[in-house]
Amino acid sequence: MVKGTMMRNWKLRSSVIVLAAVMMASSGCGKKNNDTASLPQLPSQTQTQEQTQEQTIEQTIPVTTEEEAIPVPVAPGEVNVSSSSSASASSLAATSSQAVQAEDGYEPRDEEVYATQKVNIREAASTDAAKAGSLEAGASIHRIGYTAEWSKVEYNGTTCYIASEYLSDKAPETVNQQVQAPSAATELWSGDLSTLSTNEFSGIADYKDRDALNVPNGCYYLNKLYGKYNAKFIEDTSKKVIYLTMDEGYEAGFTPQILQTLREKNVKATFFVTKEFYDSNPEYIKQMIDDGHTVGNHTCNHKNMPSLSLEEQTNEIMVLHNLVKDNFGYEMKLFRFPEGSTSEQSLGLVESLGYQSVFWSFHYLDYNSDAQKDPAETLQLCMDSIHPGAIYLLHAKSATNTQILGEWIDAVRAAGYEFGGGLPTTW
Repeated sequence: MVKGTMMRNWKLRSSVIVLAAVMMASSGCGKKNNDTASLPQLPSQTQTQEQTQEQTIEQTIPVTTEEEAIPVPVAPGEVNVSSSSSASASSLAATSSQAVQAEDGYEPRDEEVYATQKVNIREAASTDAAKAGSLEAGASIHRIGYTAEWSKVEYNGTTCYIASEYLSDKAPETVNQQVQAPSAATELWSGDLSTLSTNEFSGIADYKDRDALNVPNGCYYLNKLYGKYNAKFIEDTSKKVIYLTMDEGYEAGFTPQILQTLREKNVKATFFVTKEFYDSNPEYIKQMIDDGHTVGNHTCNHKNMPSLSLEEQTNEIMVLHNLVKDNFGYEMKLFRFPEGSTSEQSLGLVESLGYQSVFWSFHYLDYNSDAQKDPAETLQLCMDSIHPGAIYLLHAKSATNTQILGEWIDAVRAAGYEFGGGLPTTW
């Protein structure tokens, strides 16, 4: 009985081999082809009944060839296509092409993306790699490859990399929009600070990309992202009003002249002071308050806030806050991050301490006392950048700023703009 069964199986397998040889000969499968192998042909209507019966028997016997047993590696992003005879040649070709495109692990892209905040551009996909440059918040760049961790981008004619979490395929919503003061019912963030991101970013917008009002588009974008933390990057753009803010890290001998010019021109400004400035020149702070200017908090030691613990950040703010309050009866409500460096957690902390974070929509490199800009060129730059709701950041230690201040105020008014006085502490 066993021997008979083995003989029948041998005959069936022989029939299978014979049938396969016949089919290969009739379909051209035996011809040499260096590109792709021809697919098995379906039985024609002229097949004999015997061939059909043999094929039916063959289909009931599972035969695994050596070629089918070889696992086919699947590249990242590649679709694994079955080797069944029903797979079309076009599907296989598409899969092969996709495997080549995704060879380096990056999903191919051909799109414009936008920075959600100022972010570094790296020469390789690593935070340890050399910096090729940086992308300002709201600025666009062409992306050619994507993974969840890194994006491959085109930058200055070369391929570079940006962390994917800081890129969005949605452009900042800036079409004909104006920043309006939200209602008093605007809900600010509140919650557990430990849940907020500690990733550092710059709150400085890209000044090159501007709308029809000459407003940097990145300011709209940053307002939209971080307004919930009571942070502002630009004021109300529906009115031709601008705001002058001056940072006082330390006294360079120009503050008395600046205060005198502001009195003569009847302009109110906001001065952001550090503890160093408070310790060395408390009389200037008193004069600012007496003249009706707004005094804001610029930290005790002008340190990078996101690099500090929450306790250290709190001390940087509240030690100076209490000194000004105790000595002048004045409670500061506006805060400026040193160099504009912040994080969502730092923004949340400042808001929880009762402060509003104030960034800016214009500044230039005026803080190097040994490399001051030409006064005429600086005046032109300040006027070329004017826009509704502008928050100007000027450093009081600049000799050039001190020299052009009165002339600039006159030019701003001649252009149909007004000065908004000290920044409002609410929107």
